[in-house]
Amino acid sequence: MNYFDDMESAFTKWNNRTESVLTAISNRFIGLHPKHPPVYRTICKDGFLREKDYRYEINLDEKLPGLQAGQLVYVWSKLWSEQEQEVPFSLSCYSPVRVFIQGEAQFQSNLNDDVFPDRKTGFRAKVQKGWNHIVLEFVKTGTGCGGKFGTGSIKGFPLHVLAPSADRSGQEGWIYSEPLQEAWPSIPREEIAEVDTGIRWYPNVSWSETERNAGVFTRLYGTPVSQHAYAWAKLACNHGLEQKFKLRGTHQGPISIFVNGTKVFATIETEGRFEISLLPSYGSQHVIVQSTCSGVRWGVDWEDIPEQSGFKWTKPYPVEGLQDPWLYLGPFKYESSDQVDHIPFMDKVFQKEDGGIYWRADLRNTWIRPYLENPMYGRWNYPLGVTLYGLLQTGKELNITHYTNYVTDHIEQITSLDAYALWDVEQYGAPAVNHQLTSIDSLDDCGSFGATMLVAM
Repeated sequence: MNYFDDMESAFTKWNNRTESVLTAISNRFIGLHPKHPPVYRTICKDGFLREKDYRYEINLDEKLPGLQAGQLVYVWSKLWSEQEQEVPFSLSCYSPVRVFIQGEAQFQSNLNDDVFPDRKTGFRAKVQKGWNHIVLEFVKTGTGCGGKFGTGSIKGFPLHVLAPSADRSGQEGWIYSEPLQEAWPSIPREEIAEVDTGIRWYPNVSWSETERNAGVFTRLYGTPVSQHAYAWAKLACNHGLEQKFKLRGTHQGPISIFVNGTKVFATIETEGRFEISLLPSYGSQHVIVQSTCSGVRWGVDWEDIPEQSGFKWTKPYPVEGLQDPWLYLGPFKYESSDQVDHIPFMDKVFQKEDGGIYWRADLRNTWIRPYLENPMYGRWNYPLGVTLYGLLQTGKELNITHYTNYVTDHIEQITSLDAYALWDVEQYGAPAVNHQLTSIDSLDDCGSFGATMLVAM
């Protein structure tokens, strides 16, 4: 008895031509799983972070120390799904909780759940294709308020969620409400503005007026005299005319400004105005500012660019959840500005005297972080190791470099972020990239993929 009918056989369809069958299978796999890079998002460390078991630690007693018994707190996020499916979730309770997905109740804790916070309770819930809004309703009791919530399958489904409101679109994590005396009458099913809920939401990522007036480097890094930090953005030009353009602004503390790696302005003066003449053509140029702290306020204030000029500031790299075009890095003890060539990169941890550092945003305790959101490309696991080995050998046998390049690029994306991923675990508890590579606990985790990597090398 045949495993399947000959009419369903690719080998039959291509008249027993092995090369054609291999080409069809390879093209189908690559077409279904194209080369998508990691997604960079903002994350506020004042929110809830995932622990090593990939569940979010939601301790509302810590976040809202004035909670009173009987008050309710809502914790809200959204989850993307490529298809309609059942998803495994896991929950440990510090207090009574109800779980809503798309406005429908999916789980309610019982007394045994509530009084044993170390107990893991699993449940499965159906999610729709697209965005799914998840709301956790916690009640404050004498035992606490909150719990741990997240994936029920660490390796199979290491989910992370995004901020659900229009105000924080693209940011990773949950938002949580102020304490409420009564139940929220309308559990959301779609993205809305926070103000339209009638509820105050946290964490607060906005600066106070005093902090805004202090200047960006001061509010981000304080006043570490003689240390320096960097700001990075792109200056985009939407016309092809090679005409001179002047950037103007004021500075506090010594600064150096680089355009595409070339120093175009520098001063050791503690404050003053500056003007830079550029001759950019159509496209964009990377602009890096190195500022050194010499007092209470340090950094650069740019004059507004006239809209009719055709120039504007843009992000140096796509970052979801970021409205401001600038990324910030530092502070570092003073060293030669020749090191600026090593600055404009997103796939590395920057070393400083007391450990590693990475890019952050001009928001309260908000950082930049890469996330692997592809179902296949860029992941490391046993079945992918076997599949990519077959694709590598197919490319070699058929002399099709497109196939072998796909495999080596897949491996390169993983390995280029490996050092960052190990550092990421230390910062956030659970990695957002390379999750199986940073938590190897069996031969299956490393055997087939490790062998494929060695063959590729």
